[in-house]
Amino acid sequence: MWCLRKYTGNDLGQTSNLTISFEKDGVPFKWINTRLDNKTGNTNYNLWGGAPNVWEQVYFWSKIPADMQSNQVLKVYVWNGSSNQIFLDDLRVELWE
Repeated sequence: MWCLRKYTGNDLGQTSNLTISFEKDGVPFKWINTRLDNKTGNTNYNLWGGAPNVWEQVYFWSKIPADMQSNQVLKVYVWNGSSNQIFLDDLRVELWE
């Protein structure tokens, strides 16, 4: 997916995240939360991220739990824990076996 953040700063309480949730009967039994805002404009690959206003292609992966059943649900969504603007384009979910 492509991502662009419109703000500067590195307040960990004000991050935008991609969340992957594995659910059974509407209740998550495993979830992974990955920051988006430190993946854009980060040419030094540091923890805090880089420059705003830079479109950057970002990738994430997660192993599906071994006990995942066909009637269980995989959800992938963005959680923006602040009023900071972040833009996404071409979000794609792939299953590799």
